[in-house]
Amino acid sequence: MYQINFKIDYIHAEKLSEMIKGQIQVQIQITAPSSQPTWKNGLVIIPYSFNLSTTPPAFIISIKGKIIVKGQEDEINNLKKAFKKKEIPPQILQVLTQNLIFEATLISRELGFPPSLPLPISKKEKSPPTMQPI
Repeated sequence: MYQINFKIDYIHAEKLSEMIKGQIQVQIQITAPSSQPTWKNGLVIIPYSFNLSTTPPAFIISIKGKIIVKGQEDEINNLKKAFKKKEIPPQILQVLTQNLIFEATLISRELGFPPSLPLPISKKEKSPPTMQPI
């Protein structure tokens, strides 16, 4: 099983407009690897880039960094084969996507915009216990 670490090297966020009427549509582009991965003994460093823009133009967010994957030699060799086929394993893509969406949501909130992506809602919340007189 891989050990996956997520690092951010660069963040840029810019508010483009103060007044936005109507809904904002969000476009997200994740590029991984954004350049050639680095292969070392039991270690892979995968650069990525993330860009978020909105329509109408309200704000933009750019994030760049690295995913560092540790694993046993056979796992790293399988990962190398997958990259040669231009494939990225789903577990690595999932970690990357979850972390980037979380960071972008925090940044957009700091810029004064509500979460642009729907947040997960639990299926059925239990009502809290009520106080009853004895």
